[in-house]
Amino acid sequence: MNNGHMQREIDNIDDLVEAFGGTAKFARWLDVGPSAVSNWRALGDIPRGYHLSIYLEARKRRLRVAPAIFHMSPKQFQAAE
Repeated sequence: MNNGHMQREIDNIDDLVEAFGGTAKFARWLDVGPSAVSNWRALGDIPRGYHLSIYLEARKRRLRVAPAIFHMSPKQFQAAE
């Protein structure tokens, strides 16, 4: 139970995908094939075109995502919020 507080910071693609329900659910939500998400997990990188959607949905779900996942420094990340 998180009592309305944000959870621990997600700092890698595997944990991010799992926080969204796993490969199949994440792929469906982003309208991509599961193999694309599996490739992102293997590479440890998500294409930039998906960053904003993921960031906004993560905030809506009260998930804390590390700036590095979006190739941003903490300072850039704070400025974007």
